[in-house]
Amino acid sequence: MPHRPRPRRKRVLSAFVAVVIATLGTTLVTVSAADATPTGTVMATTQRMTDATLNTTQAGWYGKGSVLALACYKYGQSVKGYYSPWLPNGGYDSLWYKASDGYWVADVDINTGSDNPITGPCATPAPPPTASREQRAVNWALSMLHSNAYPSQCEVFVEAAYGTRYKYLNPWAAFYALRAAGMMHYNSTGIPAGALVFSSDYAYDHGNGHVELSLGNGQYVSGGVLGAGGTVQIVGLKARAASTYLGWSYAPSSWPGR
Repeated sequence: MPHRPRPRRKRVLSAFVAVVIATLGTTLVTVSAADATPTGTVMATTQRMTDATLNTTQAGWYGKGSVLALACYKYGQSVKGYYSPWLPNGGYDSLWYKASDGYWVADVDINTGSDNPITGPCATPAPPPTASREQRAVNWALSMLHSNAYPSQCEVFVEAAYGTRYKYLNPWAAFYALRAAGMMHYNSTGIPAGALVFSSDYAYDHGNGHVELSLGNGQYVSGGVLGAGGTVQIVGLKARAASTYLGWSYAPSSWPGR
């Protein structure tokens, strides 16, 4: 027997009339259709998805005959289902509903009484705040921990954290340029995350100077630590007793960031 076409729900001014018998008489209570929760009846067992697409995680099934309270709708992946024989475009439907349990069901498998949305649209979540240039530099530096891609290349490492390279020959060149530009700070506490932190230890850096990236918590990421096999490490401000702290600076504004 062929399937019957999808029925459409008629619009009514009142969903129902309830009669309450009170001691002093009869009270008629009319509830507006706008007060009723939109529902859909599952016509064929269908996927219960974490988003409006079959490419996300499936969290079980909605069984045939289940009545789902529908919270909102959005358009997602075009899929086929129970009502495809009566739909244009080859039977594909991109309308999805979020059920009251927080999961998604394809409109093509449920009877809502209408081919059009019967709920309001789902709110579009606000995009997450964009991390600052400095925080992105820190995030990248932390992702490189224990890497040996920058042996004895601390200046190259901090520049790479900001998406650039070969701006200065070595840390001393960077320090002198930033000092000449009035960008150096000399406090040794409260150094902000993403700051370039300079020090010097001739026996260690052979006159090239040293630079690290501040984490903002009194710790620093150093590229190519020789004592650690040339790998990226988290260190203190004076990892070497003979090291002389020189100061810190924000990265130049011309460094693009990641």
